[in-house]
Amino acid sequence: MRQFVGRTLLAALVGSTALVAHGNANAQSGRPVRIIVAVPPGGSGDIFGRLLAPLLSAAWNAPVVMENRPGASGFIAAEAAAKATPDGTTLFFSSAGIMAINPHMHAKLPYDPLKDYTPIAMLCLLPNVLLMNPAVIPVKNVQEFVRYAKERPGKLSYGSLGVGSTSYLSAELLNSMAGLDILNVPYKGSGQIQADLISGQIAIYFDTVTAAIGQIRSGRLAALAVTTRRRTGALPDIPTMDEQGLPGFEVTQWYGIYGPAGLPQAITQRYTADFNRALSDPAIREKFADQGAEISIMDAEQTGAFTRSELEKWRKFLKR
Repeated sequence: MRQFVGRTLLAALVGSTALVAHGNANAQSGRPVRIIVAVPPGGSGDIFGRLLAPLLSAAWNAPVVMENRPGASGFIAAEAAAKATPDGTTLFFSSAGIMAINPHMHAKLPYDPLKDYTPIAMLCLLPNVLLMNPAVIPVKNVQEFVRYAKERPGKLSYGSLGVGSTSYLSAELLNSMAGLDILNVPYKGSGQIQADLISGQIAIYFDTVTAAIGQIRSGRLAALAVTTRRRTGALPDIPTMDEQGLPGFEVTQWYGIYGPAGLPQAITQRYTADFNRALSDPAIREKFADQGAEISIMDAEQTGAFTRSELEKWRKFLKR
């Protein structure tokens, strides 16, 4: 991971000159900009933020600081971002779980996904991947795991980032579609879940490809399936859940950038342009793809419309 981050930041810095050409003074006159993210260092949202940070810092002539606030199904980070002063010095690297799923999973939220934020840009879409330790559970595919789990009802557990996260929904969808009884164990971050998966404390975990790919490539964990309808270029040999006897199985994670409600239009437009310019950098596109992410270029209006559509999609799915 350390080598990956080093190579990634170097590539990003090389590409930063394209952004600098568009002006050295950012909308905040060089003041530091913090980007709040709801996962610990090393989580997928954190990795993508750190990929972009050098380019944004160069464009704005200002420090860009990733502020990790994990836990509580994203509530901690979401509330901090919602309460921030809308002057452009605080941005929120948010996700499908926080913006579109949590509102349907919890009776009361400390934030409103539509009223408390200013959409700025969409960043990327990526699948979850079903992880397990083959040294602990002797199966090679989803069908074998389903048979294994059915023989042990209520005795296996899965790790998740909390109720409402895509890791939780992926596992619960598996429970529902396959008729399993695997218990949820919530964690604050992906790293600890992976550690417990490796040690055999839990049976499975649906992690993002980005956070899991290092463990998969090292052989410490096995990937049984991805949760999107199509295979991912980062793991082309890993079949989908749909291919392995669970037709229609699909849970997609996504990340977008938001500001607090009331962010001035001029700042919003500047940030939208700078994020989309950074996402168009060839080095960034290559690094995102290597992590299994599909970059999605949207302006502020499109990001808002996408957020609303995802909120409605998950409402229909979870209320059925």
